[in-house]
Amino acid sequence: MTAMTGRHAPMSTKAFFPWVALTTVLLAACHGSSSPSNVGVVTSGTTLAIALSTDTGTTTVLSSGQLTITATLINDASSQGVTWALQGPGALSNITTTSVVYTGPSRVVGNEFATITATSITDTSQASSVTVTTNGSPTIPQPVLFPGNQNISYVGYINVAGGAAPFTWSVVAGALPNGLSLSTSTGASVAIVGKPTSTGTSNFTVQAVDYDGLVATVNLSLTINNQTACLLNGQYAYQLTGFLAQKPAVRAGTFVVDSQGNVAGQYDLKNGATAQANQTLTSGGLCQTYTQNFGALPMSSSYANELFDYATGQSLSSGHMQQNDGTSQLMGGWFTQQDSTSFHLSSVAGDWVFGLVGDNGSLTRLGFAGRLSVNAQGLISQGAADSTAGIGFASSAVTGTLTAPDATTGRGTMTLTIGSQSYPFAYYVIDANRIWVVSNDTGTSTPRLAGQLSRQAGAGLLDATQFNTPGVMSLWGMRYVQNSPAATVALMRYQSTAPGVLTITSDVVAEGAYDVYNNTSAQPATMTANGRGTIGLTIGTSSRLFVVYSDGHGGGYVVEPGSLVNNYGIIRPQTIFAQQNTITTFNTTYYLGGTVNAVATAPITNLAQLLIGQGSVSGAVSGYYVLDPTSGRMAFSASRLVLGGADVVGYVLDQQHLVLMGDSLSSPNSQIAWIEAY
Repeated sequence: MTAMTGRHAPMSTKAFFPWVALTTVLLAACHGSSSPSNVGVVTSGTTLAIALSTDTGTTTVLSSGQLTITATLINDASSQGVTWALQGPGALSNITTTSVVYTGPSRVVGNEFATITATSITDTSQASSVTVTTNGSPTIPQPVLFPGNQNISYVGYINVAGGAAPFTWSVVAGALPNGLSLSTSTGASVAIVGKPTSTGTSNFTVQAVDYDGLVATVNLSLTINNQTACLLNGQYAYQLTGFLAQKPAVRAGTFVVDSQGNVAGQYDLKNGATAQANQTLTSGGLCQTYTQNFGALPMSSSYANELFDYATGQSLSSGHMQQNDGTSQLMGGWFTQQDSTSFHLSSVAGDWVFGLVGDNGSLTRLGFAGRLSVNAQGLISQGAADSTAGIGFASSAVTGTLTAPDATTGRGTMTLTIGSQSYPFAYYVIDANRIWVVSNDTGTSTPRLAGQLSRQAGAGLLDATQFNTPGVMSLWGMRYVQNSPAATVALMRYQSTAPGVLTITSDVVAEGAYDVYNNTSAQPATMTANGRGTIGLTIGTSSRLFVVYSDGHGGGYVVEPGSLVNNYGIIRPQTIFAQQNTITTFNTTYYLGGTVNAVATAPITNLAQLLIGQGSVSGAVSGYYVLDPTSGRMAFSASRLVLGGADVVGYVLDQQHLVLMGDSLSSPNSQIAWIEAY
């Protein structure tokens, strides 16, 4: 990943951004270019620039293979060249002020990453970096093969990491279900395709042999269900946010899908036209499976007949859903299976942090971050919260009550008194550590809020060590422009360099303007014993202060009081760095996800299938990416508009989760998506 210092530019100057140049290079390289190509350029505020190129035009080597990297300096008056540094496995040799030879590590299984940095001798503030991927002997990560349906077309994917293409794929033991076969792929991904002709479970072994004759195998099992069965089966809670007629809409509920695809459940919904509390779902159509992990979920009630697209992952226990029924209500969000053993007050009792976002009922954005304690009788005490509506940085007291959750649905009601105002909610228990919340009063001009409670650990003992694990803040801001919502979103990654001191990397998309990759050091952070803290951020002459509430596990919720766009956010830890300061493996695998906390009416995205690995993206969106293994930052170049633009920036949170943000080039609005591996 190209190392860059911060600068501020409207979207029209994007062509000068180094990571865009790098993704363009990878596009050429992946199509067979053998001529040297730039793999990184820095032009950060001075006339001096550094261009890096490789002798193969790629940034990939085989295990123990070599790659020559050349640095070309532009406007280097003294012609002193560069110094070289390596972070990660492998070794540098034949080092000069203009070139270096990188030798990849030996005995690699799958992939490993290393970052090579060239720093100008004339101006040491200028540097350019390239991430090199070493492909070792092939291995097949255990895939998730979703159940199929008899007489319904099926597609399932198997991927290999490492090795050298072309690959030869085959079934070497057992047999695929009747009607299915392997595709004719010679690449790093092969598909199981066809139309199953019978039900049952088949066990088989798939083998991949690479160009050098190295072999990888994986044992698999695939179940084919009856023709009408749905992928979803069981009880799920869900939360959706979006808009109706340009006004915020919030919803949460529970649904149950039985073995025949019938849907039951209940929900709470509030938008600018109606407030529906505790609506019961009635019979209305069956849950359907369309492709490997994608289908349609009908929800009918006395209020409306609605249809939602869903994409499921993680052994069918969670996923993303999006309203897709031709109505003017545009919503998206996520669902997850409920743990019914947590449907009682004793499970709900304890310490929690919470985040709530929406509007005040009059189209002024409103967000809260806070913490509270619940006793075994449902009494809320020891609470504190900060709001986007605040102009200072003094928290408000939080008190309230909640009823016991229903033993069947996990639904209860809760009233939070924050400062002098009371807010009524319905809540849905997911498990003992997560609860979804939504406004449920009957007014249409009162606050419309949705959010979540997360179990807090270590209350009363917390301090600034909560920032020791790197984290990524996803920030959502919004204001109305000519009666339409306009989005400002941001991803900010922090890393502690000393107690109470952070280095922060920020990307902000503000209504079509992209403030790209600002790296700022020596930023202050505080944390009190109850988990309330602050993070300061100064870029140039602009100073900001965020209030955070920590869950005690490196995550939490955040607001920016006094922000012009009323920023609200969620912090998720980068646990991939818990044991080391670099990503050594990033497996090729499939992801799903979509828009979270929509701050504009479009686009609201459902990404059912994304194959991400070895520098490329395919599936619902195709393109290429580069990855910085020292920060987990990713930059995508996509084949079509997604999340508001054709280019996307994001972070690896762990081996199962990514966060992505569109660049808003082709629309005034960008969105943030959380995606998960399956």
